[in-house]
Amino acid sequence: MNPITEKLSLVFTDKQIQAMKDAWNFGAWGDAEVNFQGVDEFGLGACTNDIKRGIHFNGRQIAGIMSGISKRIDKSGTRMVACFSDWWGDGSGDMIFFNYHEFGFDNSTDGWSFLTEWSKSND
Repeated sequence: MNPITEKLSLVFTDKQIQAMKDAWNFGAWGDAEVNFQGVDEFGLGACTNDIKRGIHFNGRQIAGIMSGISKRIDKSGTRMVACFSDWWGDGSGDMIFFNYHEFGFDNSTDGWSFLTEWSKSND
């Protein structure tokens, strides 16, 4: 099992992990310093609006899955990922960020490579 999937599976369902993979595959964006459960750290982000470009989920399913991801983040207190509604403040996109520190990424190039490999894996 891919190490990213292994960590995420401790908190998230298979559907939620697939939605995260689709977000990265179709909406990879870049890095930013964001708040992960009260701690400001760097993360690599993807636009969750682009999950629909994958073949796995329709719009209504995506809304439910993202709501479930947010609830699991809050309930578990995990700092692996963080979700943000209306990231740009203009209604154009919601984002999910993957925490550098929690996944052991040394920098954005390292993280980008690991996330890209992970998002294409079948586990």
